[in-house]
Amino acid sequence: MSRNSPEQINSKSVASLILGILSLVIPLFGFFLAIAAIILSRQSINEMSSSYSQGKGLSIAGRVCGALALAGYCVLFLYLAKYWF
Repeated sequence: MSRNSPEQINSKSVASLILGILSLVIPLFGFFLAIAAIILSRQSINEMSSSYSQGKGLSIAGRVCGALALAGYCVLFLYLAKYWF
């Protein structure tokens, strides 16, 4: 990459943010989306440390949204388990 070319935004960072937001909105299936958002966020940060791509903020936002959704689903599952068993 030359010095004058614009830096690319990491596509995994964008995907992480989208999955993180969707995990907050979509019920039940959002649990799996949250896990995918956290994994993609970790991968994109690792890729960005070795390249000149941008998008670390998007990746962190995706990780935070995914973690919030995952925590919310864990609380929901524990609440439901308490009253079903």
